[in-house]
Amino acid sequence: VGLPAVAFRVGAAERLVAHGETGFVPPPGDWEAFGRHLAALLDDPGLRMRFERNLAARPVRRWDRTLDEFRAACETML
Repeated sequence: VGLPAVAFRVGAAERLVAHGETGFVPPPGDWEAFGRHLAALLDDPGLRMRFERNLAARPVRRWDRTLDEFRAACETML
């Protein structure tokens, strides 16, 4: 959606968020790193703007494979 993100490194997160370029992707369960990265985004307007510019400059990608994987994962839970 064009906004910087913090997402744990699980599933498709690394395909959607480029660590240090469009957001942060800490290891799963590393709540300290998650909090640090979230605080950095909230406290630093310049960082948010840089990430947003990076997002705007990225080519539009098709996320069909990611969506298919997500759908398949959801179906296993039903």
